[in-house]
Amino acid sequence: EEVDLHVTDLRLLSQHASSAEGKRDSIHLFEGRVDGVPRLRGIELEEARFVALDRLPPATSPATRRRIDEYVGIREADGSW
Repeated sequence: EEVDLHVTDLRLLSQHASSAEGKRDSIHLFEGRVDGVPRLRGIELEEARFVALDRLPPATSPATRRRIDEYVGIREADGSW
């Protein structure tokens, strides 16, 4: 909804619980296919774009990097966020 893309072939990859930053979050990671490029809608995001997994921006969080490593098979999932 925030990047104005239509997603097909959506499937749930994993679910995680996090208590970082003093709050309880449920994180659900999905994989899907899209046509087009992300376009910002609204004010919630500063930037949206596709990048190669081996060219992630330096500010990519450690948790996001761990999930990507699990996705490509270079790290075993441990259930943590």
